[in-house]
Amino acid sequence: MRISEIFHSIQGEGVNAGKAATFVRFFGCNLSCSWCDTKYSWHPKFATFTEMDLQEILAKIQKFAGTHIIFTGGEPALFQKEILEIIQALPDDFTYEIESNGTIPLTKIEKYLSVVNISPKLKNSGCPSKIQALNPEYFYKFVIVDPQDIPEILALIKEYDLQKVLLMPEGKRRLAQEQHTPEVQELCKKYGFIFSPRLHVLQWNGRKGK
Repeated sequence: MRISEIFHSIQGEGVNAGKAATFVRFFGCNLSCSWCDTKYSWHPKFATFTEMDLQEILAKIQKFAGTHIIFTGGEPALFQKEILEIIQALPDDFTYEIESNGTIPLTKIEKYLSVVNISPKLKNSGCPSKIQALNPEYFYKFVIVDPQDIPEILALIKEYDLQKVLLMPEGKRRLAQEQHTPEVQELCKKYGFIFSPRLHVLQWNGRKGK
C-alpha cells in the first residue's frame, strides 16, 4: 500500500474536532484541488509516500495510544479494499472515521465507520464534482473561500437533500484561518449551519504530520 504518513494527533475538523486519533493517510487522489493543503499525498511534484504492507501499517498504528483511526488522503475511498484489510486485522475495540471528497460511494467500508466526513468540492476548488457518497448520517463539510460560495452550497443541499452541513474557512496557514473565521461563523449563524474549525492549522500552522 502507498502510505503518505501515519501519525497521532487530534482531529482538527468536523464534529469530532479535538478528539485524539491516529491518522492513516493514503497516497493518491482522483481530484486536484487548487487550494489542497496535502498535495504531497497525490501531486507528482510533491509526492511523499512509502510502500508498506499490512503488517507494517498495523505495527505503526499500534505504536500509538488510543483506538480511534481516521482514514484520509489524498482520497481514501479509492482504497476501500486496503482499508477493509486494516479494519479486519485490528482489535474489535477500534473505531473508524474517514475524510473523503464524496465522489466515490463507501460501499465496502460504510458499516465500519462511526463518522463519515464528506468534503464536496465547489467551484472554488477548480474541480467541482458530483456527490456520490450520500447518506443522511454523513457530515458534509464545505470549504468557504468567499461568502459568494453560499448559493452553490444551497443548491447542492437542495439537489442532494443534505442534512448535516458544516462550513469551514479556507486557509493553509494560521493567519488565513484567523482572517476568514469571523465571516464563516456569521454565515453559519445566518443559515443555521455548523461551524467547523481547523484546529490543526491554528495550532501547527500547516506543519506536516500534525
